[in-house]
Amino acid sequence: MSKETLKQKFFAHRDVTNELASMINQDRYSFKPAETSMDAETLIKHIMKSANIFIAFAAGKQPLDLGEKEQAVNLAEYAQTYTDETIALFDELSEDGLDELIDMTEIFGAKIPAHQVIELAIDHEIHHKGNLFVYLRMMGYDDLPLYVRT
Repeated sequence: MSKETLKQKFFAHRDVTNELASMINQDRYSFKPAETSMDAETLIKHIMKSANIFIAFAAGKQPLDLGEKEQAVNLAEYAQTYTDETIALFDELSEDGLDELIDMTEIFGAKIPAHQVIELAIDHEIHHKGNLFVYLRMMGYDDLPLYVRT
C-alpha cells in the first residue's frame, strides 16, 4: 500500500475522531461509561498520542510531547495539534521507508515493517473511535457523523 493510500485511510477515520472530540463540552470531559473506563478526556488524549507515537516510529522520528500543556486543555484544539503533527510525520515518510523494519520488540515483541506499524495505528484509531461513539451516545448526542469519511 502506498504512503498516500495509508495517509488517506488514516485520515478518513481521524477526521471523524476530531469531529467527535470537538462535540464534547468541557463539562463532560470527565464522563466515563463505567467505573473502569477511561474518561472522555483521557480517551481522546490516548487516541491522539498513540497514533502520533506509531506514525513517529514508522517515520523514524520522535513523537510529539506537549509537556505541561497536557494539563488544562481544549480537546478540539488538542486533537488538532496532534493531527497537524501526524500529518507532518506522514509527509516525512518515504515510499521505500514503508518497508523498513521498525524495532517494536518492547511493545509487540518483534520488528515490524513501517507500513504495518501504520496499519496498527489505523486499527487502534478505529477501535477507540468506536468507544468514542458510545461515549457520545451515552452523553445524549444523537446527531453524530458517519463512521468514516470517503
